[in-house]
Amino acid sequence: MHSFIKSAVTAVALSILGAMPAQAQERPLCVEQACLGMTLAEAASLKLAPAGMLAFKLDDQHGQSYGLDGAGQRVRFADQGDMDGDVIRQFTARVKTICRFESAGARLKVGDDQHVLVFNPVMRNGKGQLVLTEIARMLPKKMTSEQVQQAVAQAQKQYGGAYTAQWTKTVTRPNVALYDEMIMARSIVLRIPTENVADALMAQPGCAGK
Repeated sequence: MHSFIKSAVTAVALSILGAMPAQAQERPLCVEQACLGMTLAEAASLKLAPAGMLAFKLDDQHGQSYGLDGAGQRVRFADQGDMDGDVIRQFTARVKTICRFESAGARLKVGDDQHVLVFNPVMRNGKGQLVLTEIARMLPKKMTSEQVQQAVAQAQKQYGGAYTAQWTKTVTRPNVALYDEMIMARSIVLRIPTENVADALMAQPGCAGK
């Protein structure tokens, strides 16, 4: 797993209105129907790959993450894992309040390309929600320098001013960049600004007392 995905396991949220330019809010960064900022419930309609052995688990007693159901009872779930449409629908049906959450992923295939999606918490109108914060297009491991530059040129053409040549650990606006690690496969990564909301999640009614 990429180090940038591993770094996303802390509870984070989008600075949607404060950090994003108005133009970026109107035209979110997307790959097909998957758009940064969309909610987990909205992502249920995407053609996600089956989660398989790495599926995100509800009623998981090993992790530290949890939320509340409609009756205010605690629902434990995994700290990490992959979601598909079925897992998303189960999660949204049972978990009505998110109290503590690290991250969840999903996989989306568009043509011959594999994309890794990352979901993290955001506070909207005083309530925690999960939203799509990263989309990584995984490039083939065996690519020539020319092929990598062609992929970069395609991203620059598709995303315009959102593309930056320099990868940074954090971003202050919607961003697209090449993530290049010698050991792992390269990827074209779409990201939006995030901030820590762990305390805000726990401040929701019923969370701290559970």
